[in-house]
Parts: sequence; C-alpha cells; structure tokens
Amino acid sequence: MTTYSPSDSELLAELDNLRRRVADLEATAPETSLFETVFRTNPDAIALVRLRDGLCVDVNEQFLRISGYAYEEVVGQTDTELGLWVDVEQRGRFETALRQGGLIESVPAQFRAKTGVPVTGLVSASIISVAGEAHALAVIKDITVWQQAEMELRRQNRRLELLNRIVLAVAGSTEPDHVLDVACRELAWAFQVPRVTAMMFSPDRATAIVSAECQPDRVSDRLG
Repeated sequence: MTTYSPSDSELLAELDNLRRRVADLEATAPETSLFETVFRTNPDAIALVRLRDGLCVDVNEQFLRISGYAYEEVVGQTDTELGLWVDVEQRGRFETALRQGGLIESVPAQFRAKTGVPVTGLVSASIISVAGEAHALAVIKDITVWQQAEMELRRQNRRLELLNRIVLAVAGSTEPDHVLDVACRELAWAFQVPRVTAMMFSPDRATAIVSAECQPDRVSDRLG
C-alpha cells in the first residue's frame, strides 16, 4: 500500500490558506460583533426577514416586547403565518417598494401583537445579503403611545372648541331654550351625528321643562 505524504510546498500552501482564512475572520469579527450588539440592544424593534417568503430569521428583544411573542414563536415562522400585518395589502406594497428601491424610510404601518392589539410603528428597511440571499432588515419605531396621546389631545381640543362656540353663541342670552338649541346645533356639527336632543328637567326630574333637537336637514328646531 502506498501512503500519500503531502509535499512541503503543499503543506506551505495549506498553511498559507489557513492564515488567510484566520486573517479574514479576525478582520470581520469586530464588525460582526458590532452588528450583533447594535441589533440586540437597539431601543427600536428590529427584524431580519428573508425576502422571498417573509421568513423571520432573527428579531431583537424590543421586537419581542412590542409583539408579545417569545423568540421561538417568531423565528422560523413567516410574517404572514404570524399575522403581523393588519393591512395585508400594505404589506404587498411595502415589499414591492423595497424590492424596487432597496430602501424604505419611516413608513407608518399597523401591526398586530400576539394579543390581537394593534401596534402602530414607523418602519424603515433595507435589503441586505445573508449567505448570498436577499433579506430585509427592518427597524420599527413604536409610536402607539404617541399616536394615542395625539388622538386624546385632538379630542380635548375638539371639546374645548365646541364649548367656546356654544359660549359665544349664547352670550348674553337668558333663554334656556336658546341655550339648548345652540348646544344641539353645535354638537351635531362637531360630531357629525344624525340627531342631537337636549332637555332641561324640573328639580324633581319628573318633567322636561325645555327641550331642543337638531337634525342634519333641519339645522335648528325648537321643541316645546
């Protein structure tokens, strides 16, 4: 039996190849470590999703906190299987835009948490290559609380505006029926409701002393 022994030149070539591979690993290790640190500790939700089928490859802790899922419940599943997008058509538009432009910045979208509660986020994403295959690296900034606060502020401003309109309209009036009439009209206008009825009762609340009603096609009608 003939035993094969590599020549000195082959050994040196293999050693040189190993050295180059080690050097390459050392060169990329800090970059990989930095990416991992940024990915895991980012205050925004981050997801790495395979572009061709929406498979969730990796997500960070903030994504799990917002969505309510455990890591093992997300990774290995597609975003469609998880039902993450509230508007499936928007998901399609988002993917098309990402494929065409390679980058998307601060697009508002609604997602569905594990509990079914909607989560509003600003989504930024870019296409990156992982193991030679296109993936979407998406960053989602949760603005749910901010949006709720904005809506509440709008409601408060609307109530204040309504109150101011009523006060100005009835300034100097001593007629209860006029006050109710104006209140009905302004309420119908402000909330776009089909009918508003208001009443003033006697002290014992047994009978209505004055009542007023407003309907869309009857701007102001005074009743009894």
